Amino acid sequence: MNNTLEEVNCLKEIEKVRAELIKSGMEKGLSHPTTIEISQSLDQMLNEYTTLRNSTKIAYAYKSTAHLSVHLNTP
Repeated sequence: MNNTLEEVNCLKEIEKVRAELIKSGMEKGLSHPTTIEISQSLDQMLNEYTTLRNSTKIAYAYKSTAHLSVHLNTP
């Protein structure tokens, strides 16, 4: 299954924030408030991506099952 455009855009944004987190951690330290804030933001984005990815998988599975059901019920 291919990633949707929304998933691809989400991953691009995650990579940007991940780079910011690494930079902040290297420059300011891991316990600096800015680094912690970026880390929490990245956590939230990853949670949202996981939810999006799971909903896409469920929709794909439902669509595939519905398509199969139509073929099985045809004479």
